Amino acid sequence: MSDIEKTLRNLGVLAAVKQNDKLLTEGAFFSIYVPTTLRSVFRTMYRESREQNMDRVYSCIGAAIAFVTSVVADTGDAHTQSIQWKLYLSSQTKFCKRVLEALRNAVFGLDNLIQTYHDDAAFVVKIENIKSDITDFLETTSAMQLIYLSTVQCPQLESHAIEAAQEKVVTQQDN
Repeated sequence: MSDIEKTLRNLGVLAAVKQNDKLLTEGAFFSIYVPTTLRSVFRTMYRESREQNMDRVYSCIGAAIAFVTSVVADTGDAHTQSIQWKLYLSSQTKFCKRVLEALRNAVFGLDNLIQTYHDDAAFVVKIENIKSDITDFLETTSAMQLIYLSTVQCPQLESHAIEAAQEKVVTQQDN
């Protein structure tokens, strides 16, 4: 299983977290502790902490963002490469779409973790920062997709829509 497939799986588990569930990030794959009386015993036994779990979630989100960013960078060279390169990029682009959707869905799991840990203000802020990183990236990526579509696939797209998307990208980069 490739790194991006592991990342996709972990994002899927994160998206599936419900309110009052606890996330287990020990090992290569995330899992969920549903509410039980023995849950705290297992968490103590595995020496898990909230902070440690959120650090691993943040690394997973970072890996997803890095993957999409690298594929986007590679697509800029696609016009000068061979058919094999273009096929490779096509498959990677499909993975990008899956990763972007998994990031969108992971926000719901993070919302549920915020509800679960509502009594820990510092931890809630950490989760909200991770959510902000995801939403900022998704907004920038959406705007860039619109620019790409307008210049490559749909040159007839209204110029004001293109300008709005470009302005959004510049605003995101400034922040």
